Amino acid sequence: MPRSMICIFLLATVAPACWAQSTTTPTPAFVAKHGARIINRLSTAAAVTAPSALSSTAPTASNGIAYNGGPIMDDANGVNVYYIWYGDWSKDQLAQKVLVNLITHIGGSPYFNINTTYYSLEPGRNTTELVKDRVVNAVHYMGSTTDNYSQGANLSDYQVYLAVANAITSGALPADKNGVYFLLTSADVNEAAYVFACGWHDSTTNLAWPPVDGLDIKFAWVGDADSPAQAYYCIWDYQTTISGSLGADGMASVIVHELEEAATDPDYNGWVNPDTTVNHQFWNENADLCAWTFPGPYHSGSASDPQPPDMKLGGIPYLIQENWVNAKGGYCAIRWDD
Repeated sequence: MPRSMICIFLLATVAPACWAQSTTTPTPAFVAKHGARIINRLSTAAAVTAPSALSSTAPTASNGIAYNGGPIMDDANGVNVYYIWYGDWSKDQLAQKVLVNLITHIGGSPYFNINTTYYSLEPGRNTTELVKDRVVNAVHYMGSTTDNYSQGANLSDYQVYLAVANAITSGALPADKNGVYFLLTSADVNEAAYVFACGWHDSTTNLAWPPVDGLDIKFAWVGDADSPAQAYYCIWDYQTTISGSLGADGMASVIVHELEEAATDPDYNGWVNPDTTVNHQFWNENADLCAWTFPGPYHSGSASDPQPPDMKLGGIPYLIQENWVNAKGGYCAIRWDD
């Protein structure tokens, strides 16, 4: 069914909006110099409505981001992540190590703890009471599979879905209602529908596409950031790698971006700021509010002044964008300790 491209973020516009909504003294931040793209989409089948138990059908917002009544990924054990290595990754096997290490260690971190400030409103012990069911600070890497160009080297959105669905229906990966499936494409693969995009996430429910094994599947696409189409847009301007794989350096921040949005807004009707006045051209989820914003001080990105990593996970350094804290008025941060 036809869908609209909801949001293309120009980096220069992100940080001012981020800091303007902060009620705390923010850490100095910088944004990338390029106009990178994170794609958000809203199916015409998805409606933004509050649950019937709420007093109003209007989205509720108190910290700079609106709760629209939809679900979050609130399993008590956290979120499960699956990787599908699509294409030819033999030329960058280090990237696989770096990205598996990322997802293995991001759960339980002070950074992912930011997502615990997001919740759904669920019926309490009596029908008039609503309780907050929060995202859990836990991420589990459940394994991976490979796909040797089953859908070709130029992918449409639907072919991304087909590759994910085939991985599940073939038995290579289990069907998991609490999973997020990442199709990670090698440098020679193009995601044709969105030129110069870094990544996107979606669900079969939002897209009104067939469920897989009867389940609403959450999935995402992230391309090798060191590919010709994406290197200029999806890698910070530093000229040296911080992990040993420049492609993985760029992909890491995008993977985390899409993961935290999938956890807090899996069907595009949870935590998101819809702008209905311009035909949904700006559809800001939590990670979008801090897209390409990193802790300061600013570094030029030159070989002599590269941007240093902002965290180390499992012994490997990463440069990961900040995320929007849904508390204390709302602000971008690299950690949440409350």
